[in-house]
Amino acid sequence: MEVVEEMTKRAQLLFLHPDNKFHMDFCKSTRSYLLRNPKNNQCHPLELFLIADSIFTGHKIGDLSKLLNKNIRWILGFYHGYAGENSKYKNNSYQEGFGIGKGVRTKITY
Repeated sequence: MEVVEEMTKRAQLLFLHPDNKFHMDFCKSTRSYLLRNPKNNQCHPLELFLIADSIFTGHKIGDLSKLLNKNIRWILGFYHGYAGENSKYKNNSYQEGFGIGKGVRTKITY
């Protein structure tokens, strides 16, 4: 399944709204990610993948990279593209993630 399709599916199931900032913190005791403020139902689309039955390291970018099977440059590009920032690097992987992140801003409706 494509990354964007999976994001949309998870967002709808969890009733979470998109935001361009990360809103999840790492819990060392459970080795999982939790919403910083459970009353706030917002999170970054990439964080939707951290809501999973998996053991994480606490390094959010590294955990996302492993989970999505994308390199760290792709994750960073997606983050910048989704946030509406200017492209910062010319690396192909970064540019691919940037383009997808930028496109997600218009595709995700939840």
